[in-house]
Amino acid sequence: IFLIQQKNGSLEIRQGNPNDDDDPNNSLLIWESGITTTTSTSLSNTKTTYYTKLQGDGNLITWSRTNDNSATIKNPIWKSNTVQIDKDGFYFLALDLCHRSVIIYIKKGQDTTAITSSND
Repeated sequence: IFLIQQKNGSLEIRQGNPNDDDDPNNSLLIWESGITTTTSTSLSNTKTTYYTKLQGDGNLITWSRTNDNSATIKNPIWKSNTVQIDKDGFYFLALDLCHRSVIIYIKKGQDTTAITSSND
């Protein structure tokens, strides 16, 4: 099982070999964020890339980053909407195979609590 950020921005969890035929899309899709973006290629000096970050407040966000000769522009394109007021703790992702969903947990001391579950 592996996590991959697709070129269109979609964050996916897949089962299989990520190096199979140099095409991870040959593997079984378990979960996806559902992002479908299109990037204009009319300007040859513009490039858009995507990355996803689990922030210190518990919110999982996918960002687009567009670079051209004059500036870098970052925009959020998907988020889990799981911002926590109490930021003390350690956040991590887990996969629920039974429900094909991603769960964000917070661990504080000996306590672990799910703060979200999403399959969309």
